[in-house]
Amino acid sequence: MRRMCVAMVLVAWMSMVADAQAPAAEKSAGRTEEYIDLRAGFRVTLPSGLERQDMRSASQVVSWTHRDRKTGAIDWTISVNSMRAVGGMTMRQQMDDITATLKEKEHFEIESATIIKVGQDDAIDVKGTVTVEASGRSAGKVQWWQRQVWVRHGEKFLTWRITGPAQAEAEMNKVMTALLGTLTLIDAKQALAEREKNLAAGTAWLAKLNAADLAKRIQAVPEQWFAVTQDDKTVGWAVLTFEADATGVTTRLFISTESGDVSSSAHATFDRTSATGAIRYRFPAKSWQMKEQSALNRGTLSVTEFGDRGNSRTRTKQVPTDTFLPAAMVQALPLLVDRTKPVTMSFAVNTPQDPRFDVCTVRVGEERELAVGDKTVKAVPIEVQQAEDKGADVYWLTADNTFPRVESANGYRMTLSTKAAILKKFPNAKPE
Repeated sequence: MRRMCVAMVLVAWMSMVADAQAPAAEKSAGRTEEYIDLRAGFRVTLPSGLERQDMRSASQVVSWTHRDRKTGAIDWTISVNSMRAVGGMTMRQQMDDITATLKEKEHFEIESATIIKVGQDDAIDVKGTVTVEASGRSAGKVQWWQRQVWVRHGEKFLTWRITGPAQAEAEMNKVMTALLGTLTLIDAKQALAEREKNLAAGTAWLAKLNAADLAKRIQAVPEQWFAVTQDDKTVGWAVLTFEADATGVTTRLFISTESGDVSSSAHATFDRTSATGAIRYRFPAKSWQMKEQSALNRGTLSVTEFGDRGNSRTRTKQVPTDTFLPAAMVQALPLLVDRTKPVTMSFAVNTPQDPRFDVCTVRVGEERELAVGDKTVKAVPIEVQQAEDKGADVYWLTADNTFPRVESANGYRMTLSTKAAILKKFPNAKPE
């Protein structure tokens, strides 16, 4: 279960505003995103804004493209393949075998091939040019510069390739070196077993939900106004509200930044038999556009996605009722879980672009002191990993049910403020 889920929590909406209109190359400036693959067994930090591709071969794990900010043309690509290592060979022998194969089968003109360390792991680093036969208007031979890094991972190699025009060699080298500096290998068997344990814990928690108790927790949460910052610069503001009665919870979040506005609202019954949700966005000086609507009715989930040109697509699917969590409850997770002791739980959440469901994981830490401006408060850090392949956002929650700070995995931060302070800096601030 992969890809970004619709059941996003607070900070996800901030990245949606910025990403909705900025070209990929522009989006990546100053921000990074963590990508996690439990089955292939790795985690890595990438420039934000890369476009993930769905096309895969038998050996390909994942691939991304980087586009020119003006033309939209592809600058370069990164791909990851999983290749079985030949048993009984040293790394030097493996390198000789790999380079011989690249020359013969991929027409790879090798400039250099060395053995390096990626973290604590051995890797084979190959650089050179690849010649391919192009078709269509560009018929003929086309040459690309490529760097391949084969990282040994148990009985396999994780092969990282970055490919693009020769004039982008310096940039691609820099990107690959930075990427490898963040690469961490994961024991896939252990990680998947941990996921199953966390899903079981989430299922057990859902089976014991007490609607009246949850309603009381939500009713004690005040309306909260935040300053939104990136790289220590204030880029906007946000308002968060929770409402509840004996049957369910309603969450609303409005975020306004230099890039545009996002308004999200969601409702779910505590027994999870019905739910609704909506996301809207607005670019500067433009009218509101619907992004997404969803509705859950006793196990059948219907999600309608709206395109920028007014087109739409609706998906209907059956939810895994024993562990499924609607969007409103995902957004309220930091308030709903027991924060008196450390705990980890996982749930199934909706993936709008895919017929499958994703995994959302919440991890409750121990209370500690947090510096917020010139004050120090006691708060519990609650990590919410919105999707299995994403890094976690951190929600700091105090005993009086306020969030002094929310830190997103991609560099945004929401810091608790007051309505008066926000209006002083943004006189027209008003949730819509």
